[in-house]
Amino acid sequence: MSRCALCLLLLGGLLPTLTLGQVDPEDYPEMLERSSETRTLSPEPEMFSESYRTRGRGVSFGVGFRRLDFTLNDGQTRTFGDSTANGIGFHISYVEPERALEYERQISPVAISKEIQYQGKNYNSLEVIQNNVWYWWATPLSSRWWSHYGSGFQFAQIRPIAEDQTKTYVDESSLVFGGGLGWFAVPSLLLSYRFTLSFHLSTMGISEHDPILPRSQVHTIYFDYFYAL
Repeated sequence: MSRCALCLLLLGGLLPTLTLGQVDPEDYPEMLERSSETRTLSPEPEMFSESYRTRGRGVSFGVGFRRLDFTLNDGQTRTFGDSTANGIGFHISYVEPERALEYERQISPVAISKEIQYQGKNYNSLEVIQNNVWYWWATPLSSRWWSHYGSGFQFAQIRPIAEDQTKTYVDESSLVFGGGLGWFAVPSLLLSYRFTLSFHLSTMGISEHDPILPRSQVHTIYFDYFYAL
């Protein structure tokens, strides 16, 4: 037999011994058990979970920019579309799952192109402070989108401004209704649109007061933060 063939026979006999010698026979059952284990997926990140849909109890607050449609005592509706010049809106809410109790404050300094009359004087601008107390209901539309609607009372302070810069405020009360949509960027940050419509009590036959602001419409884009309790 040639030397080459003899070498091949020796290598053929040694290789199985070397290969099996690397693994302890006692480890075979453990290796088989590991290979048969079922792999489990890690839980999905919180930003894609049900935390969007079930907010729990907490406090929400935010600021917003508005477009205003004011129907004044002359019966004409003025639109103030410059959101940077109309002042800002602010709200703070106590939130429970799918409902909320809210206080909202809207401060609106507006200039009037056509003067209005009130108590025998002409005025070319107004400062309108609207304080709303709301009760909201919310409905989840998807994991990120919500709709909300509600009603409440509005307590307004209106200051007609003339050349003498009078500082007298007129108190007016209204019923207010509204609704809108919200989108959660992350579980604690919300971008929302809200439409509100208020009617002075005299327009509903509840009061005989002659109001400066019989009706108002406010469109607001809010940037909100939610703090869980």
